[in-house]
Amino acid sequence: MVYKHTSKNVREIGQELGVDYLLESSIRRDGDQVRITAQLIRTHDQVHVWAQSYDRHISGTIALQEEVAKAVADQIEVKLSPAYAHRPSRLQSDPQATEAYLRGRYFENQFTPEGYRKAIKYFQEAIDRDRSFAEAYSGIADSYRFLVVTDTMAPREGTPKIADAARQAVLLGDGLAESHNSMANAMMDQWDWPGNEKESKRAIALNPSYSNAHRIYAAILAAERRHNEAWHQIGEAMQTDPLSPPNNAEVVRTLYYARDYDGAIQQAKKAMQLDPGYYRTHFWLGRVYAQKHMYKEAIAESEIVLKATPDSNLALTEMAYSLAAAGRQAESRKFLRRLEERAKNGFVPAYDLAIIHIALNENDAALKYLQRAYDEHDWAMFVAAVEPRLDPLRSTSRFRELVRKLALPA
Repeated sequence: MVYKHTSKNVREIGQELGVDYLLESSIRRDGDQVRITAQLIRTHDQVHVWAQSYDRHISGTIALQEEVAKAVADQIEVKLSPAYAHRPSRLQSDPQATEAYLRGRYFENQFTPEGYRKAIKYFQEAIDRDRSFAEAYSGIADSYRFLVVTDTMAPREGTPKIADAARQAVLLGDGLAESHNSMANAMMDQWDWPGNEKESKRAIALNPSYSNAHRIYAAILAAERRHNEAWHQIGEAMQTDPLSPPNNAEVVRTLYYARDYDGAIQQAKKAMQLDPGYYRTHFWLGRVYAQKHMYKEAIAESEIVLKATPDSNLALTEMAYSLAAAGRQAESRKFLRRLEERAKNGFVPAYDLAIIHIALNENDAALKYLQRAYDEHDWAMFVAAVEPRLDPLRSTSRFRELVRKLALPA
């Protein structure tokens, strides 16, 4: 919503985004009826080349997205991929199921643990009303996956839920990019790298404009040290949705794992111009600063993450690492003790504890926790081959054996 209240004209916005056309739309709702008005504007001369209004029952709004996409493609003479052009349309659904699904996507897009929990609740409500709702199963899979990724839910609890929902999404919606992207996530959590790549490619083939699929594919490519390919995929995600905070943050992530730290800092500053409050950008920037030995800046970024997600495992780990890397070991150990106490009765990823011990120059303890992380299937182990913070362990036989068992490049 960066340009919602802007005073910039269409030409200026087009130049900033590097696009030839802008799609402007509005939505009005009256009970279960919605009116969607869309107009396509050519940026260089601000000519309105197409406009259309659609009156629909709310249950038809998901299919309407495809109708508008095809209409716009026709106007600008872009040929949709055969798979996307013949994407299956949903039959009329219970309007309350559709509304619950849309609410789920709204909360999912907040990209916070609380948002994902609320999203799961709404997606499940949609499924309870319509058992054939493939997109809702996909939403459940993706939301559980991000609860695992944010160190909020243990893999042993989340991974089966992700896999079950993804399988159901594909069963009900084999022609949907969302379904196969969710299955790609499930494959990644099972450390099935060929399966992940296959599902990612299938999702992209079904809908080349689905930026989430490009993001997931970029993540596994980076983990496999295929950095040029990862850069291409995250570029595709940005091309389809340049204003997306997750896309912009993932550009920083991609550069971090490629060890292009200066480029990552530059991209993070651009991302923060769009949304200075999006904590995932600060999360990756903090890691970049630590590798640049800019410890004051790394700690400042970690403090922003901690403020955005108070007392979370992820935030406590980032703060502990930044402090230890800066030589402030006593302060770092306070955060470590909090995590260790929490681990006695709750979930703390062993991987997180390993990372902190590395920064404290306690490599034996770090290797012990990394072995436990492997045994417990910690999701973050998939970046073991490229994570800069693990570099102090790379020369050890124990670490090389873990990477070998993960079937990742050494």
